[in-house]
Amino acid sequence: MDLNEYRQDFLDQVRARASAGSNFTHAEFVDICGELLSDAEELSDFEVCHYRGVGSRNRALGVDGFAQDEVDGSIRLIVAEYRGLPDPLCQA
Repeated sequence: MDLNEYRQDFLDQVRARASAGSNFTHAEFVDICGELLSDAEELSDFEVCHYRGVGSRNRALGVDGFAQDEVDGSIRLIVAEYRGLPDPLCQA
């Protein structure tokens, strides 16, 4: 399987899970990526927390998930930008 086939399979999985669960594709994208990162032991105890807001100087803020590292007390924030376009180089 080459990279384009993997990408297409991944996007199909995101759309299928979103449709089956009556969920947004962005949310399913974050869930799947969180699962993959947890399976790869890059994150432990990944928690989804979708937040969009406005910060200082009216700049957009967003967080899609987090994971705390109990060993060093750090926190990892996940911010996703999902477009679901067939070509990764396309601009929306």
